[in-house]
Amino acid sequence: MMRRNYEAELKSLKEEVLFQGSQVKGMFERTLAVLVSRDGDEAASIIDFDDRVDSKYVEIEHRVIGLLARHSPVAGDLRLVSSCLHINIHLERMADLCVNMAKMVGFTLEYSPISSIQETFQDMGKYAMAAMDVAFKAFDKEDLALAKSLPELDAPIDKLNLRIFKEIANVADDEDMLDWASRMTLVSRYLERMGDHAVDIGEQIAYMVTGEVHDFD
Repeated sequence: MMRRNYEAELKSLKEEVLFQGSQVKGMFERTLAVLVSRDGDEAASIIDFDDRVDSKYVEIEHRVIGLLARHSPVAGDLRLVSSCLHINIHLERMADLCVNMAKMVGFTLEYSPISSIQETFQDMGKYAMAAMDVAFKAFDKEDLALAKSLPELDAPIDKLNLRIFKEIANVADDEDMLDWASRMTLVSRYLERMGDHAVDIGEQIAYMVTGEVHDFD
């Protein structure tokens, strides 16, 4: 009976982390949309939603600590619990990046956006979203090959991040456009970090599956 309860707790913990992942993914989808729509009310709603992510983050953390205290897991079970703890941290930080992007939308409503930069953001977002999907699937299935594929998905985001600076240089002669564009360098950085967090989650999955520390960089 105790073993069944323990296994049920492990399964439930993993499911909670996956649920948190789905919440953050939905938050990111809304953030990508608001970068185009520049809807101030929607941006504020995204910021408010972060409270729910934070609440779930604390709940998962407490469940991890409680499970460790009650059962003292070892070997693969311990690696699963440890990975849940670290992935939970990455998810909370990804939600914070969404908040930062939503805030930037609110700060720049008075400016006219540059369509080419917005399009680049959407391209970055598509790759980041794909990386998130693969990371969550790899975690769910404990699939090492999928986890190892994440750097390939992240690489285009890094290249697009560099493109942003070239696009900013193209509007250097227009003071108003340059003001908006220069602020958007932060958004580009936040999008690039979303991909990095997905890769970091992949590293945690690789450790969980193999028991060896992996550095995908």
